Amino acid sequence: MNTKLWDSVCETERKNTKQVSIGSYKYTAIDAYSQIKKATELWGSFGSNWGVRCEEYTVIKDTIIYTAILFYKEEKEFVLPIHSDIEIVFSSGKRKGNYNDDWSKKVATDALTKGLSMLGFNADIFLGTFDDSKHDLETVDSVKHQIWDIIKTFDTDSKDIAIEEVDKAKTIQDYILIREKYRSKK
Repeated sequence: MNTKLWDSVCETERKNTKQVSIGSYKYTAIDAYSQIKKATELWGSFGSNWGVRCEEYTVIKDTIIYTAILFYKEEKEFVLPIHSDIEIVFSSGKRKGNYNDDWSKKVATDALTKGLSMLGFNADIFLGTFDDSKHDLETVDSVKHQIWDIIKTFDTDSKDIAIEEVDKAKTIQDYILIREKYRSKK
């Protein structure tokens, strides 16, 4: 079965998440160490049967681009390229113009968690199913996906009106109201 690994790591425990807000954008973040712990349970200590190799940092203006190879061993060794980028100097927000003194840790951790997510770790967050009946938290992405599923059957004019409403939405509550409005029209 090709999804054996995926199926064993795809569900997220609420205690391993937190809500993050960046401006009007809100999302569910996963605790990186919960992923590292799960990988360690599966494959052993970091650096032995799983880990990161060939790390490279490339500087372009005020941005660091990080690339590496994520590897893990089961019956054989598997490798996966991973990457991420981060600003060295913040370009916006409260810290604009300040040096990002945690950039190396942040960019490497982000790449690792993205790599693990491609193997299925915490897939319910990325697939928008984290908010199903066993969870009480809905994400903007999952509600938007539900809206698109509803409006894709609409005629062109109705679809255009709905798309304009979605584009104007800013909060999870806005998206939920739009979803409920169009669910009743379906």
